[in-house]
Amino acid sequence: MASKLKVDQLRGELAKRGLDTTGTKPFLVQRLKEALLKEETKEEDNKENDDANNAFQNNKKRRGRELDENGNKDSNKVKAVEEFRRMNVKQLRERASLRGLSTVGAKKELLDRLCEDAEKNPLDGAVKEDKKGIKEEKIVTATKKGAAILDQGIPDEIKAKYHVLKKGDDIYDVMLNQTNVEHNDNKFYVIQLLGRTWFLIDGVELAKRVKEIGAQMRETKLEQRVAKFISLICNFSMMKQQIMEIGYNADKLPLGKLSKSTILKGYGVLKRISYVIGQSNRSMLEQLSSEFYTLIPHDFGFRKMCDFVIDTPQKLKKKLEMVEALRKIEAATKLLDDAMMEEDPLHYRYQQLHCELIPLDADSEEFAMISKYTRNTHAKTHLYYTVDIVQIFKVAREGENERFEKFSGTKNRMLLWHGSPLTNWTGILSQGLRIAPPEAPATGYMFGKGVYFTDMFSKSANYCYANSAYTTGVLLLCEVALGDMAEHLHAEDYADNLPVGKLSTKRIGATAPDPSEAQVLDDGVIVPLGKPKEQKREGDLLYNEYIVYNADQIRMRYLVQDGEIGRWLEAPWLPSRATKPSPAPPPTKSRLLLNFEATESADPTESAILNGLYLWALEVKMMASKLKVDQLRVELGKRGLDTTGTKPFLVQRLEEALLKEEKKEEDNKENDDANNAFQNNKKRRGRELDENGNEDSNKVKVVEEFRQMNVKQLREQATLRGLSTVGTKKELLDRLCEDAEKNPLDGAVKEEEKESSKGEKIVTATKKGAAVLDQGIPDEIKAHYHVLQKGDDIYDVMLNQTNVGHNNNKFYVIQLLESDDSKTYMVLNRWGRIGVKGQTKLHGPYTSQEVAVMNFENKFFEKTHNYWSNRKDFVCEPKCYAWLEMDYGEQENESTVKEKTDSSIGAQMRETKLEQRVAKFISLICNISMMKQQMMEIGYNAEKLPLGKLSKSTILKGYGVLKRISDVIGQSDRSMLEQLSSEFYTVIPHDFGFRKMRDFVIDTPQKLKKKLEMVEALGEIEVATKLLMDDTMMEEDPLHYRYQQLHCEMIPLDTDSEEFAMISKYTQNTHAKTHSNYTVDIVQIFKVAREGENERFKKFSGIKNRMLLWHGSRLTNWTGILSQGLRIAPPEAPVTGYMFGKGVYFADMFSKSANYCYAYANSALTTGVLLLCEVALGDMAELLHAKSDADRLPNGKLSTKGVGAAAPDPSEAQALDDGVIVPLGKPKEQKREGALLYNEYIVYNVDQIRMRYLVQVDFKYT
Repeated sequence: MASKLKVDQLRGELAKRGLDTTGTKPFLVQRLKEALLKEETKEEDNKENDDANNAFQNNKKRRGRELDENGNKDSNKVKAVEEFRRMNVKQLRERASLRGLSTVGAKKELLDRLCEDAEKNPLDGAVKEDKKGIKEEKIVTATKKGAAILDQGIPDEIKAKYHVLKKGDDIYDVMLNQTNVEHNDNKFYVIQLLGRTWFLIDGVELAKRVKEIGAQMRETKLEQRVAKFISLICNFSMMKQQIMEIGYNADKLPLGKLSKSTILKGYGVLKRISYVIGQSNRSMLEQLSSEFYTLIPHDFGFRKMCDFVIDTPQKLKKKLEMVEALRKIEAATKLLDDAMMEEDPLHYRYQQLHCELIPLDADSEEFAMISKYTRNTHAKTHLYYTVDIVQIFKVAREGENERFEKFSGTKNRMLLWHGSPLTNWTGILSQGLRIAPPEAPATGYMFGKGVYFTDMFSKSANYCYANSAYTTGVLLLCEVALGDMAEHLHAEDYADNLPVGKLSTKRIGATAPDPSEAQVLDDGVIVPLGKPKEQKREGDLLYNEYIVYNADQIRMRYLVQDGEIGRWLEAPWLPSRATKPSPAPPPTKSRLLLNFEATESADPTESAILNGLYLWALEVKMMASKLKVDQLRVELGKRGLDTTGTKPFLVQRLEEALLKEEKKEEDNKENDDANNAFQNNKKRRGRELDENGNEDSNKVKVVEEFRQMNVKQLREQATLRGLSTVGTKKELLDRLCEDAEKNPLDGAVKEEEKESSKGEKIVTATKKGAAVLDQGIPDEIKAHYHVLQKGDDIYDVMLNQTNVGHNNNKFYVIQLLESDDSKTYMVLNRWGRIGVKGQTKLHGPYTSQEVAVMNFENKFFEKTHNYWSNRKDFVCEPKCYAWLEMDYGEQENESTVKEKTDSSIGAQMRETKLEQRVAKFISLICNISMMKQQMMEIGYNAEKLPLGKLSKSTILKGYGVLKRISDVIGQSDRSMLEQLSSEFYTVIPHDFGFRKMRDFVIDTPQKLKKKLEMVEALGEIEVATKLLMDDTMMEEDPLHYRYQQLHCEMIPLDTDSEEFAMISKYTQNTHAKTHSNYTVDIVQIFKVAREGENERFKKFSGIKNRMLLWHGSRLTNWTGILSQGLRIAPPEAPVTGYMFGKGVYFADMFSKSANYCYAYANSALTTGVLLLCEVALGDMAELLHAKSDADRLPNGKLSTKGVGAAAPDPSEAQALDDGVIVPLGKPKEQKREGALLYNEYIVYNVDQIRMRYLVQVDFKYT
């Protein structure tokens, strides 16, 4: 009312308070208002402190009355302990909760905990008296009208007429809190603005709407099992009980009312506390604990606040669990509040979850599988409880399948457990499993912030925190895309910073489900439901943990509700015949032979006669089971093995011995082949020494031979020696002579080639069915057999193993052959050093497909230690072969395509409906012989190794290894470089002949770049061969068919057109002086338009600074470029291989781009192809020196420009009608000192590129 006082009155009030009385009325009013506000605040604070002091004194008096006659507390402690002993478990839990103690454990544990606390803090009597105070307090029912609950301090008569005011998004309801540990403050302040309610609420109608749970269950349209589950997880009483278990008094403090932002602030304070714990900074911990309790209110009664400082990792973890639970409840209460006014609350809540729940029948295969998984993985260390499965639901969260789709092809997908308290399930099902926010402390999580899973049921069940009050637990079984895992033995807070190529973390425990008992579902998901087996790893954990850091790697599959403290259902696990069988266990001979004996019916002697083929030794050896006991003992005695035991044990022992012998024999043969070849090579070299035993005369002969060769022959010799094949004749000659000084192998190589070509029968590749029959199969077998295909499984395997340190570079082929009449089966094994035919062995024939498949799968496991059924999740094991995933599609074999394309190209040109210039260009870029020639230029022997057969995933693995090599180069870690080079050559096979593998370690940036170019070319060829092999030969007009497959329109330009003249000038003017060793003739120019490119470019068509720039590439790449566009290197590729990061590179100098055509002098192919593209550069980040992370553009920049010393004169540039700049001026020096001679332009988004012209040129070297 200060504003209504007169000036004299205002001055009188101010004078009473000793305040300034000068000034006009507005200033006097303002001054008095401020004074009055301060007085009011001070009065309230004094009242608060008086209340606290009175309560504290009363508490002190009560505690004083409890002392014995000597003033000691001992008698009180005895009384408290006696009281505790008379209580039941539920009462003990309540008392523990009041004292802020853990409420979990058996009665004895609770009793011990309370008695120990009574020693330090004998507050029991006070607490009881506090309870009396609670009884005396009037019980106020929470009333919600409008947006917020009316405060309990408002009289009922006011509640009836008022509501909390809401204006737009502003709700005038405030809860303030202040905690100061040092000053023992822990107080709140509520402010509500009440508005008059002008309408009446029908209380009777409201009562009808808010139905009791029993009525909800009876009247809901939900299936009863689903309804029961929804009523379980959407239960406020349960939430209060469980949240009290972790120290939050939900009866006195707001549950679900704290906003998300407040909860995140709570996380943030805990994060700061995690930094201070261990620093012995008590003052800071008190300050931060005060801040936490201010944000997340706690009811400590009148206990000393200093006892609740968060000063240990254990206390921090407990508070972290509380905040996580509050975050989940915050989501849940939104659903619960909204549902109460619905006709069918349970159905409404179910709909709000956006998660479909389908109950499984107890007699279903899925229920049986999950029961087995539950039972088998209940750990021995968790035997203090048992479980009954109450119900299982099949679950599907809305949108989760779509998000998971990008990981659905990931290898190593497993069905794993995740347990959580009942309070959390409304939030989990409605919002998914979530990762702790950035505000949460990393130290609160053993392996960083992620979603944690286990393969042991009971380990996850422990996180349900079930107790005697709530014996129900809920767990998820999720499909988790783990991919390659980073394995750890000990805790690592920042494990979420995954190494390159890793998708998840695995914490290895001492015990895990037996992998040989795992089950594989139809979609390839592994269910590790085997019984626990010890692992030979020494770490901190008893059991495995799996952690992913991207929630999109998770797909919920099943929800399992368990009733704890029960007994197991006795129904045995009996999967029906329809269930997909588990993968075969590691192939011990006994298992293999027993299977064979049960199914094989062919007579071994008959098998030996059939077609005069080799009889697999195992066919005879498997007769072990038919030997008598005495014969078994004799065979075991010969091998120095135990001869005791009954017949089954003797049979098993002998069969295992026979398997080992066969494997040893095969391995020895492999090694002998390599050694013999090496010795023969050595002998040949020995014959070349002069009479004094020196190699000098041989070197002279070699050099003379080189001098007599033409360029093509020199290139072939360079390829044989693993040298670069680029350059002029003189450069090639110098390179070969220098290599001859160090490694005079030429005569040996030539002799090896001659002997190989003379002695080796030329086998034509034959394709029948899905795969090409191996060259080691005799022609008479090829005529009657084909590679078996069952559904998507093609039983054809190429394995590879390279070890630079041990000079290994070998292959292993396995094929399962089916006769054309589907009556007999054979298994082929062929092995040897890459580049030679090697040894061949045929097993069979078998009359049973099952036996043949088992033989094939066991051989695959033996060589790789991976299951055939899980090959898509292949993991390379040490000292084992790696599987090279091949691309089958609908391909014809390479030799057939070559023969047809090369022999009939003239006929195709004559008969095609394509315009002749277009037809000629298509025949140029779609030429297998050209691709082989160009691949040999960069060191890949396409005559002996698969071209276009390596799958995209294998090529990406090659990129991935090169990326890891790039991280190691320069660290002087030769051992690691040898290991990684071995891995690269295992994934991308190379034919090194019998040279020393150590000479081919990828240990320099130059070698790395060369291999990067090779992998890029293989990637383009992988795309190209799909077009070439995809039913091309079945078409009437192959050239026209291939042109259509490019989805790229090509219109030849006439030589007298303006566009042709403009491009000719651009070519001529921007041919740099430093590239004067060649000239070019323009063969033809096409105007090009890729399908869909205009639409994608549209959003950049208005960008300033659009230029017409050059891009050159090898001939091998153009089928891929025209069909799929210019592409950016994949994430797997090393960044260091690119001067300005991973992007698409362009130039404004023709010859700079022309060099990337790699059309060298005297090469068989002197043709090059370049693109002229419209590139939306926008604002450019200009750089003078290399910057491998330049793709991280500064804000507002759209591209990078590497500034060169010379560039086309901008004053001579030409602007096209649509505003595109053509920098066709003659070169002019720029005043910039950098690493580049000429400009480079790089964009990192392919939508900024629009192809305009395709230029075919012929190189003429001077």
